[in-house]
Amino acid sequence: MSSNQPTPTNDLQPTPTKKTVNPVVERLLNVLLLVALGVFVLVITVKGFFVSNVLVQQTSMMPTLTDGQTIWVSKSAKVDRGDVVVFFTEDVQGKFLAGFLGDHDKYVKRVVALAGDKVWVEADTNGNYHFKVQTADTNQVLDEDYYTYKDVKVVIPATTEANLGNMASHVGQANALVVNEGEMFVLGDNRNNSTDSRTLGAIPTSRLFGVLI
Repeated sequence: MSSNQPTPTNDLQPTPTKKTVNPVVERLLNVLLLVALGVFVLVITVKGFFVSNVLVQQTSMMPTLTDGQTIWVSKSAKVDRGDVVVFFTEDVQGKFLAGFLGDHDKYVKRVVALAGDKVWVEADTNGNYHFKVQTADTNQVLDEDYYTYKDVKVVIPATTEANLGNMASHVGQANALVVNEGEMFVLGDNRNNSTDSRTLGAIPTSRLFGVLI
């Protein structure tokens, strides 16, 4: 008697053979992964706490710095008179992340005076004005005619009367402005094309991002 039952078939898929990785290759991949992670952490640490690159996107520091130029700043250096600094245009929370992510606007300017210093302008025979600074620590009066950047003498142009801004009320030493504690007075080297402490007032040092290296 013949059977009409179908012949059973085996539908089970064969278990794939597990591929093994060469131990040497596996070790090498682990080392490369650790190296890459270490480099990443190093870059984050260095840019967050020590040095950082900044793209200049303004003409207010010409001829010292030009629009489109990349500069490097130290985030741990002490600020001194004459230093070129980068600072946030407004107060920010968490400067580490704000600076690293680059999501806040910054200015690049030169520090002319520090806390306690006196700042005023004096007119020359042509009717233009020059900034003067009396230092708080030595009482020395500094002329602000030129600076040196990378061994090149940068001559600072005179300021026209139209560009005095708030300094129009600080003509002469008797009318000097005194920089408050925790602030710095900054100016652009391109005196007649710069938004700086003449209109912004002295800048809180808490906004400082770095000092030009």
